[in-house]
Amino acid sequence: MLDEAFEGDEQAWHSVHANLRSVTEDDWLWVPPDGARTIRQITSHVGGAVYLYYDRAFGNHVVFGEPITSWNAPAGNLGVGILDLDSDRRLENEPPMTDVIAWVSERARAFRDAVAQLDDAALIEERSDHDGQPHPVRWFVAVMIQHYSYHAGEINHIRALHQGNDRG
Repeated sequence: MLDEAFEGDEQAWHSVHANLRSVTEDDWLWVPPDGARTIRQITSHVGGAVYLYYDRAFGNHVVFGEPITSWNAPAGNLGVGILDLDSDRRLENEPPMTDVIAWVSERARAFRDAVAQLDDAALIEERSDHDGQPHPVRWFVAVMIQHYSYHAGEINHIRALHQGNDRG
């Protein structure tokens, strides 16, 4: 299910990655009328969340700290931080759309690969989330599946509005 929500091997049109494939450079930084976020912001939010949850569930809090010391962790080799990508403005050193999508895909693969290594007992081991609340590892997995599905729909809707092919 984690693979389906991000990559969409069987139900591709519902996945984050499939929806990003139809996004153009013009769509990437467009804000819908009365809207607040761009597709870049949503995409980077997805990447930041999976990076954070990987750090919390599998990474021993080495990226964000314990307690969290900075939300603006470097976004891979993009030359910007996660919070920078979440901004509503064009960045001075705006990374290419394809590079941001590749970074988010890397983070999703790292999370998925870590989950694939778990046995049933490991899924019920508790880890703390970003607020310090304990959850079984399976909770982090479920949240990411839901997160991917929710934001895939947002990406699809914003893209369709901008391209003028939204179907009601």
